[in-house]
Amino acid sequence: MNDPKKVVTDVFTSLAKGNVEQIEKSFTDDFKTTVMDNPVDRKQYISAFKSLHKGIPDLQIKLHDVEAEGNKVHAWLNLTGTHSGEIPADVPGFKKMTPSGKKINAEDVELEISLMDDRIKEIRSVKTGKGVFNQIYSQIAN
Repeated sequence: MNDPKKVVTDVFTSLAKGNVEQIEKSFTDDFKTTVMDNPVDRKQYISAFKSLHKGIPDLQIKLHDVEAEGNKVHAWLNLTGTHSGEIPADVPGFKKMTPSGKKINAEDVELEISLMDDRIKEIRSVKTGKGVFNQIYSQIAN
């Protein structure tokens, strides 16, 4: 078994670089999480990050304070950037958002990540309604 912290860190590093196609195999076939309070699978989750990269081309994703215990990883996530492109409505809960020029700062989103066989099985925001995507959309809309 690989180091769970490294597995998670590698996935979020790839997400940060926009290398989203390369990480699909890093998620289990039955991966689950929520985006904008909607349950999504791995393809939809990856698509959500593709959409963010389109709308926020300078998107910075930083994972910090990563701790592991067995197959569970606890981490904090920060996303920053400028909403200078269109975010398409191609993921459940996403609304098409034209460029606003607003600076985005979704910080200290607390995540619990479960792994199985060195792949991510579930990502859960610890505080309901306070997930990364909710914060970003809220900041753009206001």
